[in-house]
Amino acid sequence: MKFKKKKLITSIKNLPNEIRYETFEYLDGCQAFQSFGNLNYRFDELLKSSSFLFKIDDLSILNLNEIISLNKQIFSLKLYTSLYVQQLLSPSFIFDSPLNHLQSFSISYVKSDVLISILPELRFLTRLQSLTIHMYDVPMDIAKLIN
Repeated sequence: MKFKKKKLITSIKNLPNEIRYETFEYLDGCQAFQSFGNLNYRFDELLKSSSFLFKIDDLSILNLNEIISLNKQIFSLKLYTSLYVQQLLSPSFIFDSPLNHLQSFSISYVKSDVLISILPELRFLTRLQSLTIHMYDVPMDIAKLIN
């Protein structure tokens, strides 16, 4: 009777891509990019693969540029400051590097003037299914937002 030797995985770099994708799904996109980006060529290629979509729960100025380079892979985005909302939804950003796969977008602590400036840009998010907005200063007439 012959016994087959089982190959043991002794390093994370030897894991199959499917398991890596599963691991990435549990991490915030920024965490995955910071933890595994530039680790080695294979991880870089996986993170930049168009089949991997990011869920980003918070964005800091430190990783804004990294995330902008991966904008076509973002499917869920939560932002907590008006500054990032304005930058990501500025007309130049939307046209130059669209958020093609964005399905869920949540904005918290956004000022009404920022919201008014970005609302017209939301029409370019063609796959958007969920939009959540938490206002910072609410005393504004809601009719101004609609018109």
